[in-house]
Amino acid sequence: MIKGTLKLDPRIAEQVCKKHNLKCGIGSISFYNDKAEGFWFELPGWRYPVVITKDGIFYDNYGGNWGDEKELINFYKEYTKEVLASANMYVVQENVNEDGTIEIIAEEY
Repeated sequence: MIKGTLKLDPRIAEQVCKKHNLKCGIGSISFYNDKAEGFWFELPGWRYPVVITKDGIFYDNYGGNWGDEKELINFYKEYTKEVLASANMYVVQENVNEDGTIEIIAEEY
């Protein structure tokens, strides 16, 4: 299981899930050798859901064998767009850098 330090707002994550027809809920998820409790959502092709807790984000994709990391990156992009929309901003450009970081340029409405 991987624990990330990224803090996500479950309410905004739920909006992204509904918008993209991703199954989600609140509860305890058992991974291959661990557990996490919080807001969870399923990504296409992933064996286990991703779980958002007050401490961060938890998932187990077994180094990409149980889920393509690109699906999680796409979720982060959509999440960022929702955060920006709630601040009356919109995305004008997205870049994925060579180091894997995502750069998003936004403007106000």
